[in-house]
Amino acid sequence: MDALALRVAVVVLAFALPAWILLSLVIVLGRLRYERSRRKPTAKALGPREADRLIRRVSRNPRTEWRKWRRVAALARLEEAHHPAVPRLIRAVLADPDPRIAAAAVRTLGDIGDDWAIDLHVHGSQPRSSASRRPPGRGSWRWRGTGILSFGFGEQPSSGPTRSSVNPV
Repeated sequence: MDALALRVAVVVLAFALPAWILLSLVIVLGRLRYERSRRKPTAKALGPREADRLIRRVSRNPRTEWRKWRRVAALARLEEAHHPAVPRLIRAVLADPDPRIAAAAVRTLGDIGDDWAIDLHVHGSQPRSSASRRPPGRGSWRWRGTGILSFGFGEQPSSGPTRSSVNPV
């Protein structure tokens, strides 16, 4: 009986191990293929004239809906080229009164991925004073005017609903 159980265990192992290796390879290779197909094309470098034109477009205060979206597209193009003016320019677009434009700037901010961009994304565009901080672990979630959900310490003016006003369930 013990010899039969040992033979069955060896046969099951002989089928299971190659099946597991094959399945793992199929999953890993499929994921690699998917990632390669979804890869962003590399951005070509900006010439000085084009960079100046895009910076002017982002810096100006647009009067029409069409120019607002051109401003967002110019900011995204500058970010793709990793232009050094992006940190200065994105704050103005985040402060736009139109929430759709500010939300588009938040998406661009997420594409940047630098430490300053993550800090700005998490803490919002408003500076926080150190005098109004609560002890650690007693912060509150608030929506900023830009649509950014941030965790802030202390009592700060909020331009939208707080997390406590939403059903916690």
